[in-house]
Amino acid sequence: MIWLPIVERELRVAARRPATYWLRLILGTAVFALWFLIYMFGPVGLLTSRGQMVFSTLSAIAFGFALLSGPLLTADSLSQERREGTLGLLFLTELQGYDVVLGKLIATSIHAFYGMAAIVPLLFYSMLAGGVTGWESLRLGIVLLATVFFSLSAGMLVSAHVREARQAMGGTLSIVIVLACVLAGLGMILASLSKSGMARFPSWPSPIYLFAYAFDNAFQTRGGPAQFGASLFSVLTASVVMLILAGRHLTRAWHEKDEFQRFLSPEASQSRSPILAPASLAPRGESLSADPYLWLASRDLRQKQKLRGILGGFFVLWGCLIVGSLTSVTSLQWLCFWGAVLLAFLLHHGLKWLIAFESPRRLSEDRQSGALELLLVTPVSIDEIISGQRRALVNLFRAPICCAILANAILLFVTVLRKPVFLSPWEVVLIVQICLGGTILMLVDFRALTWVGMWMALTSRRHTRAIQATLLRVMLAPWLAIFVLVLLTIGGGGLSSGMGLGMCLFWFGLGAIMAHAFASRAKVGLLEAFRQFSVAPDSTHPDAALSGQPLAAPAIANA
Repeated sequence: MIWLPIVERELRVAARRPATYWLRLILGTAVFALWFLIYMFGPVGLLTSRGQMVFSTLSAIAFGFALLSGPLLTADSLSQERREGTLGLLFLTELQGYDVVLGKLIATSIHAFYGMAAIVPLLFYSMLAGGVTGWESLRLGIVLLATVFFSLSAGMLVSAHVREARQAMGGTLSIVIVLACVLAGLGMILASLSKSGMARFPSWPSPIYLFAYAFDNAFQTRGGPAQFGASLFSVLTASVVMLILAGRHLTRAWHEKDEFQRFLSPEASQSRSPILAPASLAPRGESLSADPYLWLASRDLRQKQKLRGILGGFFVLWGCLIVGSLTSVTSLQWLCFWGAVLLAFLLHHGLKWLIAFESPRRLSEDRQSGALELLLVTPVSIDEIISGQRRALVNLFRAPICCAILANAILLFVTVLRKPVFLSPWEVVLIVQICLGGTILMLVDFRALTWVGMWMALTSRRHTRAIQATLLRVMLAPWLAIFVLVLLTIGGGGLSSGMGLGMCLFWFGLGAIMAHAFASRAKVGLLEAFRQFSVAPDSTHPDAALSGQPLAAPAIANA
């Protein structure tokens, strides 16, 4: 038998895909264009050279891409096999757990490694501009590849333990955040208390800590090489351990005697189709006759319970920081205040990610299970399906969004009325803009994410693809615009008060305009997708393939 047969097969399949080659070309061209733009039009006369600025910029972009590769690529690789009940078929052959894990890892991550391979060589071009050494570029290349491997391994571990796509992506993102951010912060706190380099050991498995020590300004300090080596070894070891745990669990999960029963259980049926869900989970306030699809989409109360638990834990920690910001100790007040600002920022963006996870889920799963075809031949119109799904999303996220707005209001109260002594006048105005603009942008983005998510659910073959397409359309453009604006205007020379206020207004304005434009386009695209789906259902669905006849949809006339 061929060693690692799935790996060999997936490599052969990927070699025949045009996207494998186009990705490298497009990504390499885009990064080179950004490199040339920053180098040619960057500021002159700063202490930091253009070469260092270009190098730092490309490194930050590549590092963010590396951290998000696991949640976006490998998180749903094994869980999809478990949902479809095909995992056991793989183990009926002579395959082992590591065969499946490594095969799925290669299949879903080859684009990430190819994209990184297109970016890493451009880091060495910064040496031509000066300010960057060859060893620094080499260390950054190693760190980026190790971070990709770490993130992809986390996705494989979570994917081996869960069944739902949103749980896999959310769990992978949580592991990456905990290991990358929380451990790095914990190590910094312990190091500041003990003044010893060994106290930084909790930060060693953090890719962020490894990324920071790859630069010369940290690597050339006392103990820098030892910290870099220990962190690199810890990150690689954690990645290998996660892959081993994924393989070991996978060999046991497929032959659990209740695996097939869980696939046919009411809970599993509920995740695939709300029509088969148990009525005991239905909220009492919803009426079947008044809004049938709202009643169907709102039957699962577990998501509300999970959101309540997450919000409860967040507000306990955030409330402690707010109380600490009201103390008389200036250092503690400064740390707690900015920690509360950072947590509020993470709450807003975490909610937007959750909205992007949830908005395409119901329609995507109904489309895959065939329940959507059944609904389209009932008296329920397309408008009722869309409005019911939107109202279900509003009911699910109304309380979390109100909590996020409340957090902004409390921060606004602390900033304006308490007036911390460490804040300058322009920083007070900046925080006021962030609180007010963040509130408006949260509402606008919620509208855009729900409409675009439902649209992508009918145009993407998989739930994960729909989530990625939703995030890219709504969230990516404002972030890239403000990122490029910062680089072209201030570079490494600091942020002036007028520039900071102007960029804040530009960011919120661009985000609101883009979100409104995508929401308007998604409304039209969603109706078009429903009409096309009702006339020509998915050919991949077994029933449609056997019948060969399109399903009629009387409700189209009502749309």
